Amino acid sequence: MGAPYNPPKSGEDFVTYVRLKDMAVAGRYKVNPTLASGDFTVSIDDGNEAPLGTTPTVSPAGSAWVKVTLAVGEFTGGNIKVAWSDQTVPPEWADGYICIPPTA
Repeated sequence: MGAPYNPPKSGEDFVTYVRLKDMAVAGRYKVNPTLASGDFTVSIDDGNEAPLGTTPTVSPAGSAWVKVTLAVGEFTGGNIKVAWSDQTVPPEWADGYICIPPTA
């Protein structure tokens, strides 16, 4: 389900939602984007980027919302960076990122 706390806490799972900008239609978000393993990466405390263990999903189905889940091991540290980049050419959605500073 998702973390039952705010602010997010280091060492606990974390769920957030993002929208991806459509590369074919300026100013719009991509509905039902195609998501693949490796499209989303995580960096903990400025460490190397690694693919998320759980591939994000469109939720609810048929929408532009993308559910991003970070497992406990991916959410340990003081600065969590999640980046996304479509690996297809040409990309269907634009690159993006979020930085999440969890509490101890």
